[in-house]
Amino acid sequence: MSAANQSSKRSSRGWILIVVIGLLLLAVVFGIVRLIQAAPNAGAGAGAGDAPQGPPPASVYVEAVNFGSAQNASLATGTLRAKSRSEVAAREAESVAEVLVDDGDQVKAGDVLVRLYGDRLDAQIVEVEAQMRTAEKMVNQRQVEQERADTDFEMKEGLLKDLAISRSEFLDAQSKATIAKAQSEAAAEVVNEAKSRIDLLKIRRKDLEVRAPFAGLIAERHVEPGEWLAAGTSVVTLVTVDPVEAWMSVPERYLRDVNEQPMDIRVRLSSTGEIFAPKAVKIVPDVERRSQLFTVVATLDNSSGQLAPGQSITGAVPIGKDEEHFQFPVDALLRSRLGDFVYVVDASGEGPMPVGRKVLVDIAFERDETIFVNANGAGLKKGDRVVTEGNDRLLPGQMLVVREEGEGAPQVKP
Repeated sequence: MSAANQSSKRSSRGWILIVVIGLLLLAVVFGIVRLIQAAPNAGAGAGAGDAPQGPPPASVYVEAVNFGSAQNASLATGTLRAKSRSEVAAREAESVAEVLVDDGDQVKAGDVLVRLYGDRLDAQIVEVEAQMRTAEKMVNQRQVEQERADTDFEMKEGLLKDLAISRSEFLDAQSKATIAKAQSEAAAEVVNEAKSRIDLLKIRRKDLEVRAPFAGLIAERHVEPGEWLAAGTSVVTLVTVDPVEAWMSVPERYLRDVNEQPMDIRVRLSSTGEIFAPKAVKIVPDVERRSQLFTVVATLDNSSGQLAPGQSITGAVPIGKDEEHFQFPVDALLRSRLGDFVYVVDASGEGPMPVGRKVLVDIAFERDETIFVNANGAGLKKGDRVVTEGNDRLLPGQMLVVREEGEGAPQVKP
């Protein structure tokens, strides 16, 4: 065989091999395309009898909705004040002889707080008493002179009728009787004046003992023995202990609400958290121009002595009417552009369950981590269970594993 024939045979076999490889590649590509096209149908067929796929069940806590009477309240801040506070002052200008009280002492009404020296007033009293005795003796003298002048006048009046004396002598006797009477009355007035002066000096002498005008506590004493005091100088600061007053500032927008209802206020002591119920409440309807606040004053019993003026307090001042409300924890509340809402879990079925319903709520007020919703048109009913934890990550149609608030390990509940 010639070389040309051998070369032609080899070329034919090469083309055949190339065609075979190309066909194989086409078959592989066609098979892959068929598998890709058949993959969705195969998956659908494999799961035709199973449950639809979705997010796994969510573990949530729920709490029952309460229903009852409730009233809004405004939180007011303030301080405790003494019902009475007095700068007890000296009424006389004198030096201090003795100070009988100290800071923190309890005193009763009428107790002597400070004594002043009284030597000057004692000397004046002795002097006026001597003047009064002299005036009393002068009164006796004038009375005798008046009696003599009256007798002489009566005698000369009879003689004038008998024409035994002249009218001039009669007029002289009448004048002497009138003068004697006036002098007697003047002497009596001098005695009365002396008595009045003695009474005044005794009052001033009594004022040298500075007494407590009411029962209370000595907050501060201001004088020491030997000091000279002018009239009106404060000797001690006296405050009442029982009762005390809680002065609270309330926004003026609540003035009408506060005036239209009985005041059932509760006062909380900031330092200890203790709650006190006032014996009496009064409103001071004078709105401060800058802060736009008015004052509510609550009188508190302090017979135990636990309260002191100056302590910080907060008060819950009732606002609006006492009405029926649905109540649930603030953690159950969610907010959106459409409004405030809660998730309510239906109590039907067993095991994991879908979210029952999404309920829009109209909030009346919030207090003490609790939401209060008006009973009318609320979309809630007593006994509904609202999701309080886990509600921020719920998805539509998602199954739930429900746990009551306060429980430990999860439990699947209807």
